[in-house]
Amino acid sequence: EVTGTAGLEALFRESSRFHLEVVERRAAELEEFFEQGRKLVGLQTALVERALKTLPLRAEPMALLRTAISIVGLHDPEGDSGLVDRMRNQAVRVMAKTPTLVATMGRLRQGQSPVTPDLSCGHAASFLAMLHARPPTDEEARALDAYFVLLAEHGFNASTFAARTVTGTQSDYYSAIVAALGTLKGPLHGAANQ
Repeated sequence: EVTGTAGLEALFRESSRFHLEVVERRAAELEEFFEQGRKLVGLQTALVERALKTLPLRAEPMALLRTAISIVGLHDPEGDSGLVDRMRNQAVRVMAKTPTLVATMGRLRQGQSPVTPDLSCGHAASFLAMLHARPPTDEEARALDAYFVLLAEHGFNASTFAARTVTGTQSDYYSAIVAALGTLKGPLHGAANQ
């Protein structure tokens, strides 16, 4: 039991120290994770772009994204695996490629040519550059980064439940994401995708 201001201050310091140690330990691991993602961003871009051009671009954007994720999964050599270590690789591939897919879909829907990912900048900045065909301002990139964090911290909602249900059957990650996107597309999800 912690009582008084001094006790709370000591608890805060201890908690802060623990957090910093975890962050330092994870920093190298995190950088490796993002580097792996950066290497995958542009892979299969031409393939997906060709596939997207065959789809009815007037379709609802979430339906297009759901289909595009399925296409990416079909071309992943580990795409059918429900093993945990392979699912982590699948997750990295999806996170790396989704901004390119969304930006490409957005530009094709507007009759514009896709823009190649900029691997020299961060996730949000690269997405904005692909979407708008210009480098974003620092403020725009920071705002989108903050939004991505809020989405990641969203908690346990219907789309998360759908994805967890699919992975609980040891199906592949792509199937889980497709299920989550189908759920997110529903108007009773709170229009989170609008």
